[in-house]
Amino acid sequence: MTEFGIVLRGGPYQTQRWETAYGMADAALKRSDGVTIFLYMDGVYNALAPQDFESMKKLPKDHIEALLDRGAQIFACLTCTDNRGLEDGRAYLKRVQVTGSTEAGEMVSKCDRIINL
Repeated sequence: MTEFGIVLRGGPYQTQRWETAYGMADAALKRSDGVTIFLYMDGVYNALAPQDFESMKKLPKDHIEALLDRGAQIFACLTCTDNRGLEDGRAYLKRVQVTGSTEAGEMVSKCDRIINL
């Protein structure tokens, strides 16, 4: 089994980075590989629970929930959330863990492949 780490730095509606991250994580999980995602910089906006856009059938939060349901671990940078006024991740999906950037270092040490988006 391969362990994949994804550092997602882009916000959900700026680029398609979140969709690329989801696609890679989905493919890895289908192969029974491990997946850890670290939300960093504007990437922390991808895990906000109160997203609601009628024009989108599936929102970034829905994709993140699906990955969590299938065993992915998802972390958000505490400094990034605080500096964006997100109050320690209180508005996040419940299973997204808000943590220090040391978790990114842990991810790098345990993963076979790191993808930076």
